[in-house]
Amino acid sequence: MTDPASQLRFRQRNRVYYDDLARLHRLLVGEGLRVLEIGCGLGDLLASVKPGHGVGVEMDPGVAAAARQRHPALRIVCADAETITPESLGENQPFDVILLPNTLNTLQ
Repeated sequence: MTDPASQLRFRQRNRVYYDDLARLHRLLVGEGLRVLEIGCGLGDLLASVKPGHGVGVEMDPGVAAAARQRHPALRIVCADAETITPESLGENQPFDVILLPNTLNTLQ
């Protein structure tokens, strides 16, 4: 389990990288779309693209809870990225965009 405070400190220490990541995604992802982010962490990237409907998947329950507090307009689901399905997420419409930053290298 990751401590949400330590994840926040890490993001702050690496702020330039995360700011660039958000800026790049805002260029590529239009506002108001249905966006799914797998491995959303604290939900900051997902929030930065201003989705019309944003769903974040985070495996760590503590981090998922912190993301819900930071971004109440987003729907943050605590689930394993390797086993999710649209049904397990409670989604019945397709997403316009799926974000996987810093996630593929952790999947098996």
